[in-house]
Amino acid sequence: MGQSGAHINFTAFGTIEEHQLGEVFRDDLNDKTYQYIYNNSATTMVVGCNQFHEYTTGYITADTAGAAAVRNRPAGWAISAIPYQSYGFIQTWGPHLGVVTNGDDDIAKGNWIVGASNVSGLCDSVAQGAFNSFEVFGTAMTEDVNGSNTVDAYCTILS
Repeated sequence: MGQSGAHINFTAFGTIEEHQLGEVFRDDLNDKTYQYIYNNSATTMVVGCNQFHEYTTGYITADTAGAAAVRNRPAGWAISAIPYQSYGFIQTWGPHLGVVTNGDDDIAKGNWIVGASNVSGLCDSVAQGAFNSFEVFGTAMTEDVNGSNTVDAYCTILS
């Protein structure tokens, strides 16, 4: 599952392409996988926010406004504040602390994490086994019930 990223700073970003877009790197020490991406969101990525594959360009965006189809192309979670039109990494596998929720405080441990329909880049949840019309990012490892608007989750997107 990707090449070893033992000597890569996964939170680094920049305007020069340093790896092949879409290239996958494995961090065996932390049980995480990262994908090299280009931010085409027109804003800086927010750490812990959902990122999606754009349909036409193959770039990454957090913008889901009016585009339910985008919510069916999960890419991963932002791990650094990658500016618009910059390159960097998103997390596609493993534990991620502080995934940003939509503020409903209704995510239970074990729920599936999906893209929120009300705000771009934020997550919501669906009970495991329940009808779900959107692709799953991962599974909640903690509850979001205290107003923090974050949840720890295990990302399960296969890159």
